[in-house]
Amino acid sequence: VELMRGLESALGSCFSSEPLAPPTNPLIVVISGPSGVGKDALIK
Repeated sequence: VELMRGLESALGSCFSSEPLAPPTNPLIVVISGPSGVGKDALIK
């Protein structure tokens, strides 16, 4: 804890445990259909 406070003081900035990037909103897409209709062409 002392080391962290010393670093914060030296850098003039407070460290945070918050993520650097906002949380993402994952999306799952299911592609279904019979064999041979080109489902893999959608992925490429």
